[in-house]
Amino acid sequence: MQEEQHGHTLYINVFGVLLVAITLPWFVQLILAISSSDISAQIANSHTVFNVLSAVIFLPITKYYVKFLETVIRGKDKLANASMYLDKLLLDTPVAALRASILELIRGTEISKNMVKNIIDGFVENDEKKLELVKKDEATINQLQKDVTSYIVNLSKRQLTDSQSIMVPAMINSINNVERIGDHTIDIFELCQVKIEKRLDFTKEAMDELRTIEGVIVEMLDNTIIALREQDMDMAAKNTILEDRVDELSKEFQNRHIERLDDDKCNVESGVVFIDVVNHLERIADHIYKITLLSTDGLQGYEKSLLPSVEL
Repeated sequence: MQEEQHGHTLYINVFGVLLVAITLPWFVQLILAISSSDISAQIANSHTVFNVLSAVIFLPITKYYVKFLETVIRGKDKLANASMYLDKLLLDTPVAALRASILELIRGTEISKNMVKNIIDGFVENDEKKLELVKKDEATINQLQKDVTSYIVNLSKRQLTDSQSIMVPAMINSINNVERIGDHTIDIFELCQVKIEKRLDFTKEAMDELRTIEGVIVEMLDNTIIALREQDMDMAAKNTILEDRVDELSKEFQNRHIERLDDDKCNVESGVVFIDVVNHLERIADHIYKITLLSTDGLQGYEKSLLPSVEL
C-alpha cells in the first residue's frame, strides 16, 4: 500500500512539473506578483501554488486518473510479483520463510481450483467472462511459480536443518505441479474457443459428465488445501481414492462417447474436443495427487504451530 501511494504521488508530481514547464513564464510572474522580494518567501509560495494547481487540475479527471493507476501501477505490480507472503527479510529465518512459501502454495492451489471451476463453467455455458478470468488467473499462477521457485532457491543457500532441506525440492515440485494444472486449464481454454467459434454442439449427457469429473477434481483440491493447512495425513489417502475415481470416470465417459458416435448423437469434431477435455481433466487430477503426496511427506518439516490460519 505504501508503495502504491508513492507511485500515486510520483505521477501527480511529474504531471505538475510538466505543467509548470509549459507555463513557466506565467508561473514565475504569478509567484513574483504574490510574493515579497524575499527569496525564501518566493520559494515557499512557489511550492504552495504548485501543489494547489496540481490538485485543482486533477480534480475533474480523478476517475480517469484512477483507471490509469490501476492499469499502469497495479497491473505492473501483479505481473512483477504475484506473491503476497514472500519477504526477503524472512530468508534469514528459514522456519518463517518456509511458512510463507506454504501459504503461497495454498494460495496457488486456491487459484487453481477457481480456474477449474471457471473453465468448466465457460465450456458448458459458453461463458466468455469466465474464460477471461481463467486467463488472468493463469498469468498469476505462472508468475507465482517464478516467485516461489526463486524464493526457495535463495532460501536453500541458507543454513537449513535436514527436514528443512527436504522441503526445498518438495516445495519446488509442488508449485511446479500447480503451474502444470494451470497449463492444462489453458489447454481446455483453447478447446473452449474452438467450441464457441465453430458452434459445436454437445449432448447434455456429455456436459453432465464433465461436471461430474469437475466435482471430483474440486474435492481433490479442497483436500489438498486442508492437507497443506492442517498437515492432515488422511487427505492423501482420500485423494488416492479420488484420483482413481477420475481415471475410472475418464475411461467410462470416453466409452460412452464412442456409443454416442455410433448412435449419431454427436459429430466427430465435437467428440474429439470432448475427449481432449476429459484427458486434460485427468492430467489435472494427476498433478493434484502429486501435490497432496508432497504435502503429506516432503512438506511436513515445518512447524504447524508457526503456520497461522489465513483466509484466502
